[in-house]
Amino acid sequence: MFFSGVHMKKLLLALTVMALTSSIHAQESYHDRLSKGEVIVETAEVVGSSIPEATVTAVIDVPPSDVWRIIEKCNDYPKNMVSIRKAVELSRAGSVVVCEVTAAMPWPIPDLTAKTRAKHTVGPPVWSREFNLIEGDYESNEGSWRIQSFNLENTRSLVVYRLHAVPKLSLPDVLIKYAQRQVLPDLMEHIRERVKK
Repeated sequence: MFFSGVHMKKLLLALTVMALTSSIHAQESYHDRLSKGEVIVETAEVVGSSIPEATVTAVIDVPPSDVWRIIEKCNDYPKNMVSIRKAVELSRAGSVVVCEVTAAMPWPIPDLTAKTRAKHTVGPPVWSREFNLIEGDYESNEGSWRIQSFNLENTRSLVVYRLHAVPKLSLPDVLIKYAQRQVLPDLMEHIRERVKK
């Protein structure tokens, strides 16, 4: 089929508009899902690793500073997080916080401990905790928390938790998938309850 230059330009413009419209609808859908309380889990491949990175996103109905109080105190992780056996803040110097956290694993898998170094950024507009492994039972344990306002009234928070954790021991794929699809949403639901206290 032959297209003139004018027809080709019109076709390209129409395709561009369609792509942009589709993208806007996808973003609106994503926003609407979060606004209604859905917890969204996504995974992405990591180069050189068989274990994907997981990202969980949710809206929590309190201001960002209230969520931050839960995230920034690793000493309180056993009560504020899920599947945490023990957590100790080892040092805090300015915005750098070193913590040792032990994750509770199902029997017969041993618990996993990681010492991490985190950089804290206190908002507004964004509160964040970016952490990396120093040592422990992992080949890699890095990720971040990011919190910001979800609405103009500053009464709802958009919370994004990203994690790539690779234990030194081999874990069944089914356990990894369970952690990503069940434990991460449970974590956000638990934080929703904890911020009310």
